[in-house]
Amino acid sequence: MSEKDSVNLIESMTTWQGEGPSCGKRMLLLRFKSCDMVDSNHPCHFCDTLVRMRTSTEFTVSLNHIQQILNDEKAGLMITGGETTYKHNFTETLQLLTLIDYPIANVETNGHNLKGMIQATKDLNKNIQFIYSPKIFSPEDMERNLTLINEIIHDRRVFIKYVVADEQISDEFLTKLFEQNSSKLDLHQRVYLMPEGKSLEKMIKNSGIVFDMCETFKTQFSSRDHIVFQFI
Repeated sequence: MSEKDSVNLIESMTTWQGEGPSCGKRMLLLRFKSCDMVDSNHPCHFCDTLVRMRTSTEFTVSLNHIQQILNDEKAGLMITGGETTYKHNFTETLQLLTLIDYPIANVETNGHNLKGMIQATKDLNKNIQFIYSPKIFSPEDMERNLTLINEIIHDRRVFIKYVVADEQISDEFLTKLFEQNSSKLDLHQRVYLMPEGKSLEKMIKNSGIVFDMCETFKTQFSSRDHIVFQFI
């Protein structure tokens, strides 16, 4: 790596992954500022970083410095946002995945340009998990996300982490998802359902519905440990 290799972030901290298949792993969290949904004036109503993205000032961090932190902290890499595959975030995410050495990398994405990221990293012999969180607020959103899933789910690096914010929409989405992919038996192991909630009280209140859905659709349950244990 050269000294000029760097990324622009609004947050960098060592913590633990709180959600999805790598829950509990020690991670260096790197957060981008920009998001396609925010820029198009359609932010997720349950977004827990929206204010931070709007108010935080970007700073530049060299890849050499990031590598040193990973080495010192014995941590994996958690790349989030914002949206990791949006505009210049795509290039910088790819830089991180390609040039940094890590035991595991989580790339959290709403799917914006996930196909492009999968293609760009297909020859990397590294332990990467794409944590894809479909954002479904309309029938058009549902069809777009189902189409994308059908096109990328063959890549076993892809995990689906879906926030159950509306029971009826969630039931329809999951029914269609598994009907269209009934032959992919490992898909159930790669789908994580997560209760919506920015506070411990609300998350616990919503967890019962999610556990029932996990039982119905034979999926995995994702806790939100950073909210439960308040380590962020």
